Amino acid sequence: MRIGIVYCKNCGAKYNWQASGNYWALDTPQEYNDSEYCPECKKAIIDALALIEKKSIIKWIKTNEVNLETLKWWEEENIRERKLLEGNPGHLLPHMKRVFATLPGHDTIHIQGREEYSHKFFHCEYNRNTNELLSLTIKVRVDLSDKILEYINRD
Repeated sequence: MRIGIVYCKNCGAKYNWQASGNYWALDTPQEYNDSEYCPECKKAIIDALALIEKKSIIKWIKTNEVNLETLKWWEEENIRERKLLEGNPGHLLPHMKRVFATLPGHDTIHIQGREEYSHKFFHCEYNRNTNELLSLTIKVRVDLSDKILEYINRD
């Protein structure tokens, strides 16, 4: 856990800000913990913004617009293009891939051999041992009736 002493961007008050940690060490409510605004100013900001009606939100929705093979091909193309741009350095780490190690005592179907691919709007989780697609989602902005307004690019 890391706690810093900072000054409010609005009123200049000196306050404690919890920058990290998996449990709450301060007596301030978590929603008012901010690196730029003291708890009093942050509460005023949240209360003021609560009066404004939301017009759209960003969320991830399930899709079947692409398949796993297409996402993998995009990643290979991405690496080839970066090698050309960077003078063929010999090896490059994938931009889109996360690999999860086996964790004893967890659901091995979703943890063991699980990998993630992300490209532009898409995020995919699959089991590399069985090549089973676990989830495929796309990031979009939707209005309050869930009508898609635009695709949100991750890049």
